[in-house]
Amino acid sequence: VPYLDCPVDRPTFAANLFAVQDAPPAAWIAPGLRGPGITGAPDVMRGEETKVFGWMSGDPSRMRGAHRLCMPGTHPKWVLVEDGRIVRDEAEGAYLRDGDAIL
Repeated sequence: VPYLDCPVDRPTFAANLFAVQDAPPAAWIAPGLRGPGITGAPDVMRGEETKVFGWMSGDPSRMRGAHRLCMPGTHPKWVLVEDGRIVRDEAEGAYLRDGDAIL
């Protein structure tokens, strides 16, 4: 399944799910996302995007404005979301600011 280039919204992401044939029950493979990080170096997401879209679905107000999400882990991601679209991963040099969300 090829990566999608950021920015990506939920309808575009959903339209690019890959259905696994003959998989009871139904199963899909989600595309990853790719785009430039804040330094311009390429960066990818493989799975984190599903959590971000789930977070947006939890409250319609999250589909408006700009949000930075912290996704902690062994390779933490800071994801920039603008008006319902995942714009990029801001992993390099990001820091927690007032109003940021931690998933």
